[in-house]
Amino acid sequence: MNSKFLTSLFFATFLPAATGAGGLLERQDCESISAYDRENSLSFPERFAKMAHQREYCFDDGAACQVPLMKRVEDFYVVVRGERHFASDQLSQVAGDALVNVAKQVLKTTGIRPLFTRPSGASNFAYLVFVDKEIANDRFDDYVTGWITPDSVAANADGKAELRRIFQNFLDVDQPCMVINHLTDHNRIERAQIWIRADLDEVQMRRCIAEEFYNSLGLSEGVEVGSIFDFRFSHGADDVELSSFDLLLLKILYWKEIPIGSTRGQSVKSVERLLATDCKIKQ
Repeated sequence: MNSKFLTSLFFATFLPAATGAGGLLERQDCESISAYDRENSLSFPERFAKMAHQREYCFDDGAACQVPLMKRVEDFYVVVRGERHFASDQLSQVAGDALVNVAKQVLKTTGIRPLFTRPSGASNFAYLVFVDKEIANDRFDDYVTGWITPDSVAANADGKAELRRIFQNFLDVDQPCMVINHLTDHNRIERAQIWIRADLDEVQMRRCIAEEFYNSLGLSEGVEVGSIFDFRFSHGADDVELSSFDLLLLKILYWKEIPIGSTRGQSVKSVERLLATDCKIKQ
């Protein structure tokens, strides 16, 4: 493993366990929600529900879709591949630091701990591949077999074929990064795949790592906006990290009173009750 990248992840391995987000909104949270409602036509509960339920892609059929509310329920393992393909030690350091930073934000906000060591047989993981596009195109079959569809990620032929098709499209359209959450019958997020091109510049690299890990926890900008970094209420043009508004949405998602499997309408009602109770805001 690249030494610069390894150094960053070494310290992340020892992140302390957290007790959870708790779910109570603080004064600054309520002020942020009020400011959002003044500047946007879509109400805050509706925006939360859109991000929790709307997806650009679903693994079942490859189309835009609505999903039940999904989130992780336990610590998960981060498996990293392709870290030797960075163009420079500097970019490797940037990627490692960005990954550690988002891991800390996730832990503080949700109480869920990303772990950078994975025991054999663990099924709750985020599988991150830094993709060397040149190698992937030149040796597509071998690359897909070894890096994109190993048995630990896709155990059956249908899953492997679908991932192969999606990855080919990822290369063809020249996307900088992508996340795929594998849907389960119980709506818990257990497995996610993240692909990030290894040749991105430092700004793109930081943004991709922050956003795709954020998306892998159960929230997504959906189909109208290309990235959370395009939403000017919560991000400036030079931002490369998750904002306090992003983390507020994540905290609400992991609030214990919003159950896994909720419909979009149920999620709206849950957030409306939370705002009425904690912020005295009526929608």
